[in-house]
Amino acid sequence: MGVASGHRIEKGGSMRRLSVVMVAAVLMLAAPTSSAAAGYHFTYQDKAPAPFLQSRTYVVRGAVDSSGGCTYTYPSLRAPAGAPRWEVRTLGIDPERCAMLVEEGVPREVEVPSNEGMLSTSVGAPGGASPAAATSSVASGYTSAWFEDVAGIHVTQDTTYISWNYTGSCVSGGSSSGQWSWDSLFTLVSNGGTNSYNGCSWFMGDTWSSMKTISLPCPWTSVWTYYYHIRTYGWKDGSVTASYSDNWAQNGCPLPLWPHWGWAKTG
Repeated sequence: MGVASGHRIEKGGSMRRLSVVMVAAVLMLAAPTSSAAAGYHFTYQDKAPAPFLQSRTYVVRGAVDSSGGCTYTYPSLRAPAGAPRWEVRTLGIDPERCAMLVEEGVPREVEVPSNEGMLSTSVGAPGGASPAAATSSVASGYTSAWFEDVAGIHVTQDTTYISWNYTGSCVSGGSSSGQWSWDSLFTLVSNGGTNSYNGCSWFMGDTWSSMKTISLPCPWTSVWTYYYHIRTYGWKDGSVTASYSDNWAQNGCPLPLWPHWGWAKTG
C-alpha cells in the first residue's frame, strides 16, 4: 500500500490548505543520533523519542517557492504487509535549508488516543452501511493525527475509529466515530465526520476539525491546527490502512509544533 502526502512550510504567517505552516525555532535543542541528520541544523523537541522498530529515517528536502516558504512532498508510505500499527513523525525541522527529518516505523509504545488531562468531545459519524452478513468477521482500527509541543505534549489530536464486517471477498457493513482532544490552551472551533462504503472493497471513516489557541504561548496571536481528512480504511481481507492531511498556521508565534500521525488495527 502507499500513501503520498504533500506539505507546504512557510517562514511567514500565511497558511494554505493541505499544508503545515512552521517557523524557525528560537532554540536549538539536543538532537537524536542519526546519520540522516548530518549536515543539517535541525530543531528538535526537548526529549528525543525512542526509535521505532523497523525504523526508516530519512530527510525530506523541499524547494523554496516564490513566497519564500518551503514546499515538501513525502515519499509513499512503506508499511509492511501485516503490520498491526504504523507511525510517521517529524523528528527535526531545518526551515533555512528546506529540510525535515522524518521517521516511520512501528512505535515501541502504542500511543493509544487518550483525552486524559485534555478537553475532548466525540461523536458517531453519520452514514450507513449494508447489514452484516451472518458469515462475516468483525475487525476494528483507528487513525490518529496530532501535534506535539517542544515537551512532547499532544496539544491537539483528531482520531477516526472504525469497525467493519468482512467476509474475505467483500465488506458487509461498518460503523465509524470520531474523537477530538485539545490542551487547555486551545479551543475546538469546528469538527465533523462521515463515512463511506464500497461493498466489495472497503469501509472508510473520515473526520476533520480545526482548533486554535486562546491564551499562551503567544497571547498576541492565535496558533491554529487544521485536520482536513483523517481517514481509516477497513478492507475485505480484514486489514486496515490510513491516510491524512493536516495543516498548522503559526501566525507569527515563534514556538514550533511537530506533526505526527499513525494507525493501528485494534481487533
